Amino acid sequence: MSTTVDTSIHRALDSAFAGAPASAEAQDLKEEVRASLMARAADLEAAGAAPADAARTALAEIGDLRDVVAAVADAPQDDAGYAALLSAHRVRPQPAFVVRVTLAAALLAGTAALVATGVLAWSVAAGAALAVVAALATGAVVADALRQETTQNYPLPTGRAVGFGAASAAVVTALGLGGLYAADLGRIWLAVVAGVLLVAGVLGFVVLGVTQTNRHKPWTVELGRQAAGQDRFSREPEAAARFGIYSAALGLVAVLAFVVLTMTVGLAWSWLALAAAVPLYFLLLARMLFPAAAHGPAREPARPTGHPAA
Repeated sequence: MSTTVDTSIHRALDSAFAGAPASAEAQDLKEEVRASLMARAADLEAAGAAPADAARTALAEIGDLRDVVAAVADAPQDDAGYAALLSAHRVRPQPAFVVRVTLAAALLAGTAALVATGVLAWSVAAGAALAVVAALATGAVVADALRQETTQNYPLPTGRAVGFGAASAAVVTALGLGGLYAADLGRIWLAVVAGVLLVAGVLGFVVLGVTQTNRHKPWTVELGRQAAGQDRFSREPEAAARFGIYSAALGLVAVLAFVVLTMTVGLAWSWLALAAAVPLYFLLLARMLFPAAAHGPAREPARPTGHPAA
């Protein structure tokens, strides 16, 4: 390829990308466009076009380079300030936490292996014990994980972390006992205990979730506020979290009501529980996205100044 073609393409690209942000994305795109133009100009020149004409044709075919630069300028760019903040505030994982999680997983796997290999004779008692061990291991891991400080989040207070761990343990135990009840329908006490634990665990998650305050660190909260969208769920992550929790609770209540009505009055009426849950869900969505206070003056979210209460 002639020097004329190279010079024409290089000058056109340098001129077009002069106002582009100094980012890795812009530089990569510039080199990609350069390679494409050079290859197209080489094909035209090989077909008999003059070097200057080949360069002009290649540039004309790709269109206005300013549109390409505008696309790069509008795209999210590498934020050197964010990278510096991330490096300055980085929290290294604690090796002891990894060891504790590994030990909990080993305890669960070892107990399951003892039952599966027949070392512990399989029975309802053995299955219930396995469910309890799995629940305790899960609860310990959840509570321990929430107590760990991360780069972007402060650790949860011990009481709340234990609460989440207990709710997780209750749900896992309920699932295990529910599985045992499905395998042996004659033991109704398994279903009763599983139901009580499931309701208690879900209610625990609901209470802890709706009372949970923002525990993000101030620098990440500020960055998120600057990049927040226009809808309430983007501006207020805690509102989105509450909506998810409320939706899960509503769904659980609807399913439980469906089961109870099916067992009492029959399937002909039990579907009404699900039918009632649908409009309630959309009403909940509307109330969460468009609260009554949304018609008044916009309220600036409070910025945390220290360790926020969790």
